[in-house]
Amino acid sequence: MKLTLFFLLVCISGLFASDANSQIARVNIQASDLEASEIIRQIEEQTEYLFVYNHEYVDLGRKATIRKTHTPVTEVLAELFEDSDVIYAMEGNNILLMKRNDRSEKTRITGR
Repeated sequence: MKLTLFFLLVCISGLFASDANSQIARVNIQASDLEASEIIRQIEEQTEYLFVYNHEYVDLGRKATIRKTHTPVTEVLAELFEDSDVIYAMEGNNILLMKRNDRSEKTRITGR
């Protein structure tokens, strides 16, 4: 009887659990010719995400026009960084912005 009650409580608590997956976060962005840094600031204000990047390698000065309502953050970022050398990766509540490696550069590796 105790085991049945335990499983019943576990199942019921699962029904009331909220979806804590931060990747379902949706934002409303109405940006006309705004810098990427300003759009990122708006995403940070509307979500629990924190953007992490190095100012020397990632240029957020490019301007973009994005008009999205109740749209997943990943879709906004894909449009924001389309045709740029910036890529992003999501780790928990952090979004890492990195410069895309240029595959045209040849790297010579030597050693024993």
